[in-house]
Amino acid sequence: MDDARVIGVDGGGTRTRVVVVSAERGVLGSGEAGSGNARDIGIEAVARHVAAARDAAYAAAGLSRGVANAAFCGMAGAGADEIRGPLTRALSAGGIASVLEVGTDLDAALAGCLCGRPGIVLIAGTGSSCLGRDATGRTARAGGLGSYLDDGGGATDLGRGALIACVRAHDGRGPETLLTPTVHAHLNTTSPDELARRIGDTLPRAEVAALAPLVTAAAGQGDEVAQCILADGANELAACVAAVANRLGLTEPEVALTGGLGNAPEYRPVIVDAIGRRLPHATTRMPELPAVLGSALRAFALLGIEPPARERLVGLGS
Repeated sequence: MDDARVIGVDGGGTRTRVVVVSAERGVLGSGEAGSGNARDIGIEAVARHVAAARDAAYAAAGLSRGVANAAFCGMAGAGADEIRGPLTRALSAGGIASVLEVGTDLDAALAGCLCGRPGIVLIAGTGSSCLGRDATGRTARAGGLGSYLDDGGGATDLGRGALIACVRAHDGRGPETLLTPTVHAHLNTTSPDELARRIGDTLPRAEVAALAPLVTAAAGQGDEVAQCILADGANELAACVAAVANRLGLTEPEVALTGGLGNAPEYRPVIVDAIGRRLPHATTRMPELPAVLGSALRAFALLGIEPPARERLVGLGS
């Protein structure tokens, strides 16, 4: 196949990234749009965001939009059949590629972060999830079941912790915290009653997750409440890694930590330390390639052809 062109898609709770990659020339262009989690915004909205990001990627490449030879879409929430099937049909109808596979954001991250080697990938973003693979190809997963049941240590979890800390500080159940004024300012409230009315039962998950940077910032300023929220979140993330490692019998795994929150300088060392306490012989590292390029690697695999050399793929930020 002469200079096959593939599309890689990484759809998370906050943004959708698309990359267009040529087998001979490497990365041609990339684009972004809104959330890629169909559980949050629905199938049709995700399909629109993928199309918008794809169009932006083609524009960045200076190419007219065409049908790629193959595409792999790693999408948050797509592990469930009731999401993956309809989403596959919606993306196919949009003419994204001749050959299309929809998987999870974990699939994309594992392919990119460790470039095919056995190990574990941990995503700490809007939510959280963990996937591992051993040398025989067996896989195990932990987390990633949504903010009501799961997502410990992700941005939604930290944001919820910030809200709880504000309420507890107000009525004396908890200590004073720098989070109180910053959370009120962020949500345009002045009291716990206003906070309760603002939140209600319908505050979108993305708005709760948007409070996570307030937690990391307060922790960086020495706020003990915020530091405890980070420590609790890191322990939840480390528990996911340990569960996956134990199920696969990995005693000295490579662990790639990725996601926007996982790269926060105030949080990442706390997560690494928590993983080290549970798995002393694990090596926690930065991703080799971002998840969106992991999706591109999976797309080349769908065609049964070699991807471009790694030096033609590096340089695209995570």
